[in-house]
Amino acid sequence: MDNSEAAEKNAPVVQVRYEQVQRVFDYWRIRMAHKRAKLDEKRRKKIRMRLDDGYTEQDLIDAIDGCGLSDFHSGRNDRNTAYNDIELICRDAKHVDMFIALAEKVKVRKALAEQAARTKKEEDERLALEREARRLSNDSPSLKLAFTRRA
Repeated sequence: MDNSEAAEKNAPVVQVRYEQVQRVFDYWRIRMAHKRAKLDEKRRKKIRMRLDDGYTEQDLIDAIDGCGLSDFHSGRNDRNTAYNDIELICRDAKHVDMFIALAEKVKVRKALAEQAARTKKEEDERLALEREARRLSNDSPSLKLAFTRRA
């Protein structure tokens, strides 16, 4: 196989990788409100390197979300400076892993809060039904007898 055949064979892979890099960058621009940021070679290289390391496009999106959830990296720090460039997020595996872990931690907290809210709502509904049953049992002696037997 000569060089032109190898290049043709790899062209779809290169195109897919280019599209992945572009989607990750576009997501970062929107999520971090960097509307005027440009995808230069340094940013492209960092994203591509992490994809080449085996991180998926979704992994990098999760890392971006994790960075966005960090008060410090979002600019709520003693310098009032955001540290949320895509180059930092994709600097190395350690940074990607750290931001993914932060995103997962927040997701777990949110899920637990939602579960607690559902449990509280169910408990409130159960108590409301018991109050209504008591109210009705006060109006009807036969219901009162049935309610006291159940309890």
